[in-house]
Amino acid sequence: MPEAAFTFCAFSSVAALTRFFATRRKLMVRVFLPAHEVFKARIILRDPTFERAMRRMAKLQFAMAIVLTIGVAAWQYFEWQLALN
Repeated sequence: MPEAAFTFCAFSSVAALTRFFATRRKLMVRVFLPAHEVFKARIILRDPTFERAMRRMAKLQFAMAIVLTIGVAAWQYFEWQLALN
Protein backbone atom coordinates (compact mmCIF):
# COMPACT_ATOMS: atom_id res chain seq x y z
CA MET A 1 0.00 0.00 0.00
CA PRO A 2 2.56 2.60 -1.02
CA GLU A 3 -0.18 4.94 -2.20
CA ALA A 4 -1.65 5.15 1.29
CA ALA A 5 1.76 5.92 2.76
CA PHE A 6 2.36 8.55 0.09
CA THR A 7 -1.04 10.12 0.81
CA PHE A 8 -0.25 10.30 4.52
CA CYS A 9 3.19 11.78 3.95
CA ALA A 10 1.92 14.37 1.48
CA PHE A 11 -0.97 15.65 3.57
CA SER A 12 0.97 15.45 6.83
CA SER A 13 3.74 17.57 5.34
CA VAL A 14 1.20 20.27 4.55
CA ALA A 15 -0.02 20.13 8.15
CA ALA A 16 3.56 20.27 9.41
CA LEU A 17 4.31 23.33 7.30
CA THR A 18 1.17 25.03 8.55
CA ARG A 19 2.21 24.29 12.13
CA PHE A 20 5.75 25.51 11.43
CA PHE A 21 4.58 28.84 10.00
CA ALA A 22 2.02 29.36 12.78
CA THR A 23 4.70 30.76 15.06
CA ARG A 24 6.71 32.42 12.28
CA ARG A 25 4.35 35.00 10.82
CA LYS A 26 6.95 37.22 9.20
CA LEU A 27 8.68 34.30 7.54
CA MET A 28 5.36 33.05 6.16
CA VAL A 29 4.61 36.45 4.67
CA ARG A 30 8.09 36.66 3.11
CA VAL A 31 7.91 33.15 1.66
CA PHE A 32 4.35 33.04 0.35
CA LEU A 33 3.44 36.61 -0.59
CA PRO A 34 4.72 38.65 -3.52
CA ALA A 35 6.76 41.71 -2.58
CA HIS A 36 4.06 44.19 -3.61
CA GLU A 37 1.50 42.63 -1.22
CA VAL A 38 3.65 42.50 1.91
CA PHE A 39 2.35 45.85 3.11
CA LYS A 40 -1.24 44.58 3.00
CA ALA A 41 -0.24 41.56 5.09
CA ARG A 42 0.64 43.66 8.12
CA ILE A 43 -2.95 43.13 9.26
CA ILE A 44 -2.22 39.41 9.45
CA LEU A 45 0.94 40.03 11.40
CA ARG A 46 -0.91 42.06 14.03
CA ASP A 47 -3.83 39.68 14.51
CA PRO A 48 -3.61 38.17 18.04
CA THR A 49 -5.62 35.05 17.08
CA PHE A 50 -3.46 34.20 14.07
CA GLU A 51 -1.26 31.63 15.80
CA ARG A 52 -4.16 29.84 17.47
CA ALA A 53 -6.11 29.73 14.19
CA MET A 54 -3.12 28.39 12.27
CA ARG A 55 -2.56 25.66 14.86
CA ARG A 56 -6.22 24.69 14.63
CA MET A 57 -5.90 24.57 10.84
CA ALA A 58 -2.84 22.33 11.16
CA LYS A 59 -4.81 19.94 13.37
CA LEU A 60 -7.63 19.84 10.83
CA GLN A 61 -5.17 19.16 8.01
CA PHE A 62 -3.54 16.36 9.97
CA ALA A 63 -6.96 14.85 10.71
CA MET A 64 -7.80 15.01 7.01
CA ALA A 65 -4.49 13.30 6.25
CA ILE A 66 -5.53 10.42 8.50
CA VAL A 67 -9.03 10.22 7.01
CA LEU A 68 -7.77 10.31 3.43
CA THR A 69 -5.11 7.71 4.20
CA ILE A 70 -7.72 5.37 5.65
CA GLY A 71 -9.89 5.99 2.58
CA VAL A 72 -7.06 5.28 0.16
CA ALA A 73 -6.04 2.16 2.07
CA ALA A 74 -9.63 0.88 2.12
CA TRP A 75 -10.05 1.59 -1.57
CA GLN A 76 -6.85 -0.30 -2.38
CA TYR A 77 -7.87 -3.19 -0.16
CA PHE A 78 -11.28 -3.56 -1.77
CA GLU A 79 -9.79 -3.14 -5.22
CA TRP A 80 -7.34 -5.93 -4.37
CA GLN A 81 -10.19 -8.12 -3.11
CA LEU A 82 -12.12 -7.59 -6.34
CA ALA A 83 -9.05 -8.50 -8.38
CA LEU A 84 -8.84 -11.85 -6.59
CA ASN A 85 -12.42 -12.78 -7.51
